[in-house]
Amino acid sequence: MRHVLLTAGLMAALLAVRTMAAQDTPAAATPATPAQQAQPAAPATPAQPAAPAQPAAPAAPAADPAKAVVTINGEKITEGQVTDELNKRLEVMKQRTGGQEIPEQQKQMMRQRVVDMMTEQVLLEQELKKKNLSVSDEKVMDEIKKIAGQQNQTMDDVEKQIAQMGMTMNDLKSQIRFKLMMDALVDAGLGANAKATPEEAKKFYDENPQHFDRPEQVKASHILVKVEPNATDEQKAAAKKKIEEVLKKVKEGGDFAALAKEYSDCPSAANGGDLGFFGRGQMVKEFEDKAFSMKPGEVSDVVETQFGYHIIKVTEKKEAGKVPFDEVKDQIENYLTQQKRSEYWEKYRTQMHSEAKIEYSPEEKALREKAAAAPSPRQIQPQTQGQPQPEKAQPQQAPSGEIKPKTEAKPAETK
Repeated sequence: MRHVLLTAGLMAALLAVRTMAAQDTPAAATPATPAQQAQPAAPATPAQPAAPAQPAAPAAPAADPAKAVVTINGEKITEGQVTDELNKRLEVMKQRTGGQEIPEQQKQMMRQRVVDMMTEQVLLEQELKKKNLSVSDEKVMDEIKKIAGQQNQTMDDVEKQIAQMGMTMNDLKSQIRFKLMMDALVDAGLGANAKATPEEAKKFYDENPQHFDRPEQVKASHILVKVEPNATDEQKAAAKKKIEEVLKKVKEGGDFAALAKEYSDCPSAANGGDLGFFGRGQMVKEFEDKAFSMKPGEVSDVVETQFGYHIIKVTEKKEAGKVPFDEVKDQIENYLTQQKRSEYWEKYRTQMHSEAKIEYSPEEKALREKAAAAPSPRQIQPQTQGQPQPEKAQPQQAPSGEIKPKTEAKPAETK
C-alpha cells in the first residue's frame, strides 16, 4: 500500500488556496480544509396576513466604485475591486447551490473575507517588492502544468475542471500566484533550512513508533454482480446464474481482470476489479472474512453480501507489523518540511500585519462591527441531487495511529 500524508491534485490545491485566501488567518504551505460544513437553511416562516401597504423606502445610493474600502501602507483597494471579486464568488456559490438565494448576512461575511483576502494579497506584493522578489506569469503557468501533470491531466482538462467550479483560467492563475508569493517569502526566509533532512525524518520515525504500526492487509480484486435490495426472487436467481457463468470462465483460465472489466458492476471494474490493499473493518463481514482466509493467487467461489454476488481473487498479503522507514521516509520529510514552512509563515504573517498600516473606510468599519455583533447566519446547503460527493481535501496533520493510505477505488461494499 502506498502511504501518503497528503494527496496532491489540482482540485485540492485550488480549494486549499481559495480557502486560505478567504480565512482571517491563512497558513502557508499547509492545505486548508475547504468550505465549512454547510448548515441547513432556516425553515420557512408560515405566511402572515398582508400588512397595509407602506410607502417604498428610497433606494440606497450606489457605492462609488472609486472609493477606497481599505488602504494598506498607502495602497488603496476600491469598492469597485471588492464588488467585482465578490460578485464572482457569489456567482460560484449560486451555481453550487442550484440558484438558491444567498442570505444577506452571508453575503456580508463573504464580502469581509474578500476584503481580507485582497488585503493579504497587497501585503504579499509589498513584501515581495521590498525583498526584490517576484512571481512571473511563466512560473504560475509552470506550477499549474506541474499539478496537472501529477494528475495526468491536460490543460484542456484543467480548464474544464475549473469551469465546473465557476472559475476561469485567470481566476486560477490569480489563486496559484497567491500561493507562490507566500512560497517565495518562506523560501527566502528559511533558505537552506526550508527542507527537512533525512536525519530529522529518521528522528521523527524513531520517536513516534505509534504512527507507523501497520495492521494485517490483503490486496484483492473482485467481480460483482449487483443485486438491488428490493430485487425479486427471479432477479436474484438471474444474478446468481450470471455470476456462476463468470466463475466458470475464470476457472477455465479466463483473464480475471478482463472478465471484471466486462461483467463487474463495481466501479473497480475499470481497474480490472483491483481494490488495492485494505485492512479489517473496511469491507462488509462476508467479503472480509473470505478475503482474509485466502492465500495469494486463490480465487473464491461465489460470495454473497448485501450488495450482490462476488468472485474474489487475492493477489497479495501483508502481515501486521511496523512500516519500514524507507517506505515512509519521503512522506515524513514532506510532513516535517510543511510543518517548518507553516510555523515560519505564521510568525512572518503576524509580524507583517503588526508592522503594516491598514486603514478601513468608516463604512467598512461599520460593516465589520455589525458583522462581529451579529449571530452566525445559517448557510445555504448546496444541491447534491442525491449524488455521492467527492472526498474533501483534508489539512495536513501528523500521522495518527497509522500513515493514511492514498484513496483508491473501493467496491460497493466498502463501509
